[in-house]
Amino acid sequence: MTPKLTIIIVNYNYQVYILDAIKSAMCQTYNNLEIIVVDHSSTDNSDYVIKNYLDQSEYKKRIIYIRTQKNYGGPSYPRNLGIEKAQGEYILCLDGDDMIHPNFVEDGLNLLITNLADFLIPSIKHFGNANNLENPYE
Repeated sequence: MTPKLTIIIVNYNYQVYILDAIKSAMCQTYNNLEIIVVDHSSTDNSDYVIKNYLDQSEYKKRIIYIRTQKNYGGPSYPRNLGIEKAQGEYILCLDGDDMIHPNFVEDGLNLLITNLADFLIPSIKHFGNANNLENPYE
């Protein structure tokens, strides 16, 4: 039996990037996923961009979308809201401007399960103006 993993994507004013984050979550090689997108009362057009994508997407039924009534400052509130709704045995938190490699969930879960670990801290690859790889932890 494969464990369910919940990906929580927190968005605040990332209308330019949010669809890349959602699509990278949807394109995982691991299929037992739940995706929760929490918009933290963005003041840009993020709400419209997300709703429009979900209305036209074949994945609409696989994504839970929540928009907070107000911004509580920082990402903690929307992350915790997503965690409260999560049904996965494992949780992956992303920001609205993050993207993950298509094998990330599958490879990461294998590492967690094989090593009996409680959490995983991945390498970070910057793209855009910066193009480097950070490996902050062993």
